[in-house]
Amino acid sequence: MNLRDYYKESILPELSPLRSSYDSIKEKAKEKTLLIISLTGVLVVFFILGHAPSFAYYVLIAISLFAISRSSGLLRLSEIRHKTFQIVSDAVAKYHHSSLNCRPDFYIEEDSFKRSSLFTSPDSYTGSMLVDGEVDGIPLSFSYIYAQERDDSDEDRTNYITIFRGLFMRFVLPWQINSKIMIRPSATPTGLGRIFRPHRKWQLITLENPTFSKNFTVLATDLVDPYMIITPEFMERYLKLMWSLRENIYLSIIPERVYVAVSGINPPGIKGMYEYPFKYEIAEDVSNYITLGLNIFRTITGNITKTLQKNNHRNNSITR
Repeated sequence: MNLRDYYKESILPELSPLRSSYDSIKEKAKEKTLLIISLTGVLVVFFILGHAPSFAYYVLIAISLFAISRSSGLLRLSEIRHKTFQIVSDAVAKYHHSSLNCRPDFYIEEDSFKRSSLFTSPDSYTGSMLVDGEVDGIPLSFSYIYAQERDDSDEDRTNYITIFRGLFMRFVLPWQINSKIMIRPSATPTGLGRIFRPHRKWQLITLENPTFSKNFTVLATDLVDPYMIITPEFMERYLKLMWSLRENIYLSIIPERVYVAVSGINPPGIKGMYEYPFKYEIAEDVSNYITLGLNIFRTITGNITKTLQKNNHRNNSITR
């Protein structure tokens, strides 16, 4: 079943009560707006003529009450939009994989961002659109992250510099790796805050692929695991991923955990939510975001898992 049919058959029926409430509140809000405009026009005419009848005071009270009621209705519309987006996002996640959940108000916690060792510790950290679950037997989560650090160069006011803005992902490896490995762009993009500065335990790894070495710097805490994982096939697929995304990719492997950061990836746009929150295009936007995250995950974890499986099989054969 394609997404459009899934949206019509599975998602829209669940949204039916919210849709009815939304349409009703919006229609009443229009009526109240017209009444407020009409009554205000009457008062303006009275003041222009220079005299106001005795009931003008009651007209003013009516305008105030209609305005309060309309504001309450608009607040309710906002709540329905938000609830609708939550339902649609989670349903689309399950369309892609039954174990996935999508929670628009949540994001990967700051501790994971710090543990990745990819960037410096942020002073401001926020995000949205957390997708988590288990895919191909591997626990996975990713979300949009916006991390900033305080710029102390201006003493008169507080400014912030972007450390990272994009898709941040983590997943657990089914294989144990003893080394810490980091792959990051060779050139730090301009306008970004400071990236993590490795300490002495990190060593620069030299690879045979000149194109990969030109685009990425590889660091590790030993000289064995990196060459086992970053094979020629891994480098080719990693380069293809970078070229397809046209964004900077950061990756770190901290024993049994992989962290991936792709800059420039924005969360699903919710501009259409303010026009009409029950549009299919909103589900499509969420689907594109989740598809992108899963493609990045499968490309990278496929590379690592295949390599580790081969090495594990080779080691078992030697042991026998």
